[in-house]
Amino acid sequence: ALAARVGAAEIEYEESNLGSGKIAAAGQEFSGKTGKVASIPLAPLDALLPVIRREARGRRFVFAKVDVEGYEYRFFRGAEEFFRAARPLFVTMEVSPWSAARTNCSVAGSLAAMKSKFGYALNYVNRDGNPGAALPDDLDKFAEDMIPRKRIADICMTATSTTPSTAKI
Repeated sequence: ALAARVGAAEIEYEESNLGSGKIAAAGQEFSGKTGKVASIPLAPLDALLPVIRREARGRRFVFAKVDVEGYEYRFFRGAEEFFRAARPLFVTMEVSPWSAARTNCSVAGSLAAMKSKFGYALNYVNRDGNPGAALPDDLDKFAEDMIPRKRIADICMTATSTTPSTAKI
């Protein structure tokens, strides 16, 4: 699994839905609903850059999808060099404040990093899959407003003029 640094973790998952896996946060116990637990290695995406560069053979990354069930902030901390080097034109992610709270991560921090560190514009994703309205500037308020509504937001980050469009890995 991708993380901020190298390590190991326990993951709980359903055999019928491997995408539903959840890594336990430090000191957290699993729900026990599935009965399936496995030990998995953790590594930052940046640690895989030599392999990514070799396989990409100078081609441009156009799209990246991030689905890390509340660990967005830690994922982006371990992927800074990748986003600086590869500069995908579009990045999508599902944002769930209660997943982020469960993992002790910050939704606003994750989004702010993409906006300020990497020069991406932040938009909602429309039902047709295209970028929609811009997210509000106050990302903390955006995250707080999502919690009482139990809302999940699909976010699209698009490269802006401050994001070099010719970046190749």
